[in-house]
Amino acid sequence: MISSHQSARPLALLHLPNEMLEAIALCLETQRDIYALVRTNHQLHDALNSTLYRRNVDDSGGSALTWAVIHGREETAIKAINAGASGGEALWRSVQNKDEKMAKLILSSGNADGNFRDSEQGETPLLAAVRLGDESMLKLLLSSGKVKLDSYTADNSSALMLAIDKGHEDIAKMLLDQDGVDVNHANWRGHRALSLAAAEGFLDVVKMLIGMENVVVDFRGRFDDYTPLAWACKKGHLSIVELLLDSGRVDPNPRTFQGCTPFMLASENGHSAVMRCLVDTGRIDVWERRNNGATAFSSALDQGHLSALELIMESIESTSVQRFVEVSRETLTRAVYARSLPITKLLLDSGLIDINEVDSWGKTALHHACRLHAEDIVAYLLQREDIDANVQDDTGFTPLMVAAASSRGFRTVKIFLQSGKVDVALQNHDGATAISIARIRRRYHTRQLLERWDRRSKGE
Repeated sequence: MISSHQSARPLALLHLPNEMLEAIALCLETQRDIYALVRTNHQLHDALNSTLYRRNVDDSGGSALTWAVIHGREETAIKAINAGASGGEALWRSVQNKDEKMAKLILSSGNADGNFRDSEQGETPLLAAVRLGDESMLKLLLSSGKVKLDSYTADNSSALMLAIDKGHEDIAKMLLDQDGVDVNHANWRGHRALSLAAAEGFLDVVKMLIGMENVVVDFRGRFDDYTPLAWACKKGHLSIVELLLDSGRVDPNPRTFQGCTPFMLASENGHSAVMRCLVDTGRIDVWERRNNGATAFSSALDQGHLSALELIMESIESTSVQRFVEVSRETLTRAVYARSLPITKLLLDSGLIDINEVDSWGKTALHHACRLHAEDIVAYLLQREDIDANVQDDTGFTPLMVAAASSRGFRTVKIFLQSGKVDVALQNHDGATAISIARIRRRYHTRQLLERWDRRSKGE
């Protein structure tokens, strides 16, 4: 049984002066011990609460402030700040939570750490605001005078570059208005604010950057070797291309280490207006080759960009006909593989392409069109007067035989027969005809169609 004087001993602490209570609390080993003590009585809580917060700062770096931000407890935050909490992580979390009121409270303290970095990504409050596109929070941070503009992401991108990369153009313009921003900073890829803005199509940002005398305009990425002009051409941002060219500070035809030029990038992505802008400089060789032999023409052809091909074809003059012929081998076949009838027509109407040209296996564009079941292209090719529908490849196969062998070739065979330009009796190197090939491949309907046609042609 506990005596009355024993149960009253803890209450005897209440009669001690606050100074002595604080001295006793400071002798306790851990913050948790102080917390256990203050929970025993309201009077002890009132007397030792500030001591508990100071101990929290000493032992845990002011974690109470971070807890207050996470849970939205303003009163707790004020007590933690008054106890000396620096509020680095708390400020970062308030930015993450878009809690502007809590951020103001933390920044108003004399020891707010505006340049704290989180342990995972090394992100500062400024970088968090930029990443989130929070203009109001960014204004608050910048006006506080407690954040540095030269804070960088994990890939060494600046706040300005991060804003552009995340698509926050207004944030980028706000940062450019600040004194001391490093506009020429490069991340580990060698990209800078100007190259990122050119790629994103941020015309106003590009204007602001070019308007600065100290900005380097013609530089290259570390791995892609692209200049800002190359990025703008690749993405098709005509206004930015014009702006860069008009600045007189860029080379309109730089080659990357792979031999790629801005004109080639515009061509392979189908940006014909950009291509024309480059051609108008008078410094572009439209037939220039990459290191692998590809040209702007071949790249546009492979991607099926008709408008880009039309522009290049328009540039062909008597002096460049030979160069076109040099790069045009198997061009028609590539148009077939792009499955583009308009491009096929464009090439043949130029008068510079041999419709019956064969590849290294002796196959014509018509052979390939049959293999791909490109029936519209097959029909168009057969309509042309200069077509030889009976060219045999290295194995003796005609285009008709290719169609007859296919499980999907019935309609293509029908187009051939209706053209009246095929010889059904031709044999390949094994002595097989289109009919026997259809029989061997068990193309029942195709074989019947061919046999009926053969009998009709013989008058049977």
